[in-house]
Amino acid sequence: AARVLGVMAGAVVVWLAAGPAAAQDAATPPSSAEMWSSAQATENSWYATSGLVYALGGDISADGWRLRAGTGGGTYSYTGRLPGQALDTPDVLFQGTATEGELAAGYQQRFGPMIARAFLGASYVDHEIRPKDVFNAVSGTAVGAVGRVDLWWDVDARTWASAGGSYDSAWKPAPSATRRWTQAGSARCSGGIRATAS
Repeated sequence: AARVLGVMAGAVVVWLAAGPAAAQDAATPPSSAEMWSSAQATENSWYATSGLVYALGGDISADGWRLRAGTGGGTYSYTGRLPGQALDTPDVLFQGTATEGELAAGYQQRFGPMIARAFLGASYVDHEIRPKDVFNAVSGTAVGAVGRVDLWWDVDARTWASAGGSYDSAWKPAPSATRRWTQAGSARCSGGIRATAS
């Protein structure tokens, strides 16, 4: 695997709120949206994403309908061979640029200390590789359906945990300089869990 030079970082930056489970101050109007961003870097690639969730009812902490939008982009490089390239010549350095976007609608519901969100929508992914790599199937543009579920649990007043998973029918592999992306057209699933205390 590529040696990680940067620090993988993810941050949820909430617009006028501490999160979907945050209690609202009586003197402060409720927040209607939250934002997030994340970034990662390896020896031969970097990638960053950002997005927001908007509460149609005007209160991000209350049950109701949600709109979710996200975008991301980055660059990567890897070595390979061109068609007809002589065996005694060095490998070619390929440079790639990746962009993605997502737009989805969903609903948030609270169950006691638990908050659940579910979204359905569409995704867009584009990979441009130069010089053109005819042996790499993941090149060009793909559009697909995306679904995701997010869960929050308020353990106590100062501790919370979250978990989530997603499914995307457009290929969207994470940038890596150690292998070629050959899963064109295959579905992508992801998931994770985290917790924090203050």
